[in-house]
Amino acid sequence: MRILALSSVFPPSIIGGAEISAFNLAKWLRGRGHEVGVLTVARSAAEELRGDLHEDLYTWRLQLPRTHTQHEHKQKLPAVKLLWHLQDHF
Repeated sequence: MRILALSSVFPPSIIGGAEISAFNLAKWLRGRGHEVGVLTVARSAAEELRGDLHEDLYTWRLQLPRTHTQHEHKQKLPAVKLLWHLQDHF
C-alpha cells in the first residue's frame, strides 16, 4: 500500500512529541512493507525536499504560503495565530 503521512513538523526538526510519533508510525508502516511518504513544512525554500528518500521514507518538505511556520508559532501574537489556524480551514 502507498501511504502519505502529513505532519507540520517532522524529524530532523523536533518541537514536541507529535513529530516523533508521526516518524515512528511512518517507520512502523514502512517496516510492514508499505511505501510511505511524508509531507511536511519547510522553514525556507533552501530546506525544501521533493520526494527525496530519507531513512526509507519519501519526504516532501515544502515551503507553504502561510503567515509563519509551526517553528515560529510560539513567538507570534494571538491574532496572528488565529489567522494561521484559519488558513488550515480555508
